[in-house]
Amino acid sequence: RGLTALHLAVIAGNVKMIEGLVAAGASLSARDSMGMTPLHVAAEQSEHALAIRALVAAGASLEEKTTRNGRTPLNLAAAALPSNKQLLAVETLLALGASHKAIDTDGDTPLHAAAATYGGVGA
Repeated sequence: RGLTALHLAVIAGNVKMIEGLVAAGASLSARDSMGMTPLHVAAEQSEHALAIRALVAAGASLEEKTTRNGRTPLNLAAAALPSNKQLLAVETLLALGASHKAIDTDGDTPLHAAAATYGGVGA
């Protein structure tokens, strides 16, 4: 998937490693083969809210969109609901200032993504 060491540290939820890699110059905007930055990966795959917080504190953009479908980290976290782990990611991203109005390439907001996932409702 073209994951960097920072992507892998995020998936593992290893905040110390995230901080160390960023301090050593790891790119917060590096993209994997799916066009996702480490923050996108944290929002979609990680139950570690502390990883999200560490990335944002280091300067990761809450509004950066994936290259594939134009989704922000919040769009991805909302689409991954109803997992309680993902709910924590959604709450963390919102608390840090992520826009709930972000629109992906399909014209969907995070609310559309959550509704489609939760109830099988077409957005």
